[in-house]
Amino acid sequence: MWARQQNICLCAAILAFALGLTSCGSVPEISPFPGAQEQKPAAEDEGRLAQLMAYFDIAIHMPAKEVRREYLMQRKLMAPGVCDEHHLLTAMLLMNPALNLAKGEQNPDFLLPCIEISGEQDLDIVHLARILHVQLVEKQKQRGTRRKLVAARYKLNLLNEKLKALNEKLDALKSIERSIRERE
Repeated sequence: MWARQQNICLCAAILAFALGLTSCGSVPEISPFPGAQEQKPAAEDEGRLAQLMAYFDIAIHMPAKEVRREYLMQRKLMAPGVCDEHHLLTAMLLMNPALNLAKGEQNPDFLLPCIEISGEQDLDIVHLARILHVQLVEKQKQRGTRRKLVAARYKLNLLNEKLKALNEKLDALKSIERSIRERE
């Protein structure tokens, strides 16, 4: 339940960020990072960010079989070392809690080409890729923490069983001691 609420909050935050980026006409334009080239005209990519955000909402609510199939398809379409929409779509699919993958398949480093600012990339897409990358890194950390928690609970249960057995032995020894004292 907590993970679902967290995903809903994450979706709302990303959606709010994206809507803020696309609908703030009265806010003064922020200059790009030093060394970055001019951004593409807004008319070219006007609906692209909105489409990606709509896909994100769909991706995190897909059932397990469908998200797995979509993930494998997007992963195959990704060009290594190049930032394309398949990288972003794959990252969005990885945010779905129903998608269970091996540890190596969850590595968010495939987004690194999208995070770096170059003259070819839309700045909004770079920001979205950075948000997705941070979220995937955090999701990885949470999974690691959950595994540690499960291991700690298992050890605690073992120790509780040992403690119970030792308490039973102690009670048995005390009863033997009492019976010896009664005989004296």
